[in-house]
Amino acid sequence: MIDLVDNYKVVSLTCKKTSCKASVHFSLSPTRNVPKAQVVSNPNGGHLIANYTVIKHSGQWLLTGSGDGYPMVYFSTYKKLFSK
Repeated sequence: MIDLVDNYKVVSLTCKKTSCKASVHFSLSPTRNVPKAQVVSNPNGGHLIANYTVIKHSGQWLLTGSGDGYPMVYFSTYKKLFSK
């Protein structure tokens, strides 16, 4: 399952030496006319705030997982991939 989004904004970012916590506000796309079964139903759109933790490991910043719902995909990208 995926959530379709129109845009997003980082609403808070708190960092320590080797980790950061970010809250991201997503504007969900209306899915009333989206027929695909793998899309989370948000018939009228809406909003969602997801929390992420990023850690620094071997010089790289890695997303450790959000634990908040489904992966987010831009609606415009989804339409390009599945509009046939």
